[in-house]
Amino acid sequence: VLVAQFRNAGETVTWEAPCGAINSGGARLTMVRELYEETSIRIDDPVNIEIVFKEYLLPSLVNAFGWGGIVEIKRENLPPAAIYGKQQEEEFTLLIVKPLTEIIEMRKRGQIFFDLWTSRLINEVAKKTGTPF
Repeated sequence: VLVAQFRNAGETVTWEAPCGAINSGGARLTMVRELYEETSIRIDDPVNIEIVFKEYLLPSLVNAFGWGGIVEIKRENLPPAAIYGKQQEEEFTLLIVKPLTEIIEMRKRGQIFFDLWTSRLINEVAKKTGTPF
C-alpha cells in the first residue's frame, strides 16, 4: 500500500509510504498511528511490524532519522478506496493498492517517482518477497 498526496514543494502528486514524525511510543507505535491516519488500515499489534532500516535523513542539515517498517496486510483487511488523512493537518491522502511488480515496473518506465525513503522501503519489501527490482 502507498498513498498519493499532493506536495507543495514539487507542485505534484507523489506516491509515498505512509509516514510521520515519531512522538511518544517510539517508531512502531508511530507507524501504526500513521498507517491508520493515512489509509484507515489498522494494525492490531505493533510488534508485527518488522523494522528494516533506520537511517539519517539529511545529517548535514538536521539530526533526524528515517525508519522503515514492513507489516503484512491481508487483502480482505483493506479499506475501500477513499480520501484519508487528518483534516486538521490539511492532509488528504488517497490509498493506492497495487501489486509490487506493477509498482516496480511503473518506476522502471519512469511513470512514477518516489522519495528516497519510499524507494528504499519498496526495495526492502522486494528483497523480502523475492521480487526482482
